[in-house]
Amino acid sequence: MLTRREMLTTALSAGAWIVAGAPGAAIAEAPGSDTDSVVGRVIRPEAFDHVGVLFPAEARIAPDGVVGSLRFEIAGELGPWQPLRPSAEAPDHRPVAATDLVRAPAGASGYQVDIAEGLGPIRPVAVLAGPPAAGAAPRLLPLPQSSLRAISRAGWGADESVRTWPATFHQVQCLTVHHSAIELEADRAASMRAIYRFHAVDQGWGDIGYHLLIDPEGLVYEGRFSGSDGTPVFDGPPSGGLARSVLAGHVGGHNAGNIGVCLLGDFTLGEPDEPAVAALVETLTSLCLLTGLNPTGTTHYVSPTDGASRTVPTISAHRDWSVTQCPGDAFFPQLSTIRTRVAAALG
Repeated sequence: MLTRREMLTTALSAGAWIVAGAPGAAIAEAPGSDTDSVVGRVIRPEAFDHVGVLFPAEARIAPDGVVGSLRFEIAGELGPWQPLRPSAEAPDHRPVAATDLVRAPAGASGYQVDIAEGLGPIRPVAVLAGPPAAGAAPRLLPLPQSSLRAISRAGWGADESVRTWPATFHQVQCLTVHHSAIELEADRAASMRAIYRFHAVDQGWGDIGYHLLIDPEGLVYEGRFSGSDGTPVFDGPPSGGLARSVLAGHVGGHNAGNIGVCLLGDFTLGEPDEPAVAALVETLTSLCLLTGLNPTGTTHYVSPTDGASRTVPTISAHRDWSVTQCPGDAFFPQLSTIRTRVAAALG
């Protein structure tokens, strides 16, 4: 476990904190500490259920390590430090400059952050998933070539008023598997809303970065907005192997024509539940049918927007694209078997 002193940063000196994500957020010093201490300050937002940290665009972040630590205040007592890990998701037009979200425990009234030296000034963000948007209704969208149905954005309560990212489309070249690296809410839709807000509002992307997401029970959720035609991911029902996916933000620099499927949960130490894996296999099978991709093949990906290229497995893990722990050390070894299962399903 990292000590507080190992997380010392000049960003925690007096006046370095900026708090966002909850109206009326307030800052109070930790009992017995001064403003220049390594402990920093206890931040007490009005309401929150997740915390993330944003960095300047020029910050040099090692994406496979720990950039700091976080602990929560409950009933006036500060709990144990837990690691803050960098996220490697981003749209192509934005740098990767954030940690993964950390879910706050029930009853948390505040939190405290320490960040590794040289990464400041930072912006801690308190995220409140909040209730579903007005008029939200459970609607199931068919995934073509599959028995699965995706819970629509309205179904999980997306607030479309904060969606500002215009939809553009590109020929599909590959599929990438992720994990959200977040402890989930019992209400999975609330976890969806938290991720959406952190991506769309707090990081300024204008929408959620993944195309499809899958919860531990095997339910599939519509992610990035692709239009109102009832077909997730694509600009209409694909035909003849010609499929164009909406540009999303899950692999920084290599997003165009790259479909991101994210399993909700943190699989650094534990494997995903079989219902989630089975739903992932069926989802990937559907996507391969629609796009004509070979699930056990490799793809020489070339970005249609800037020419960036890389050779990766056609069904890749996030870590095949960049230095990251995603989709988790416990889950990554299963990808080979998952590709084989998809190929078998395709016959």
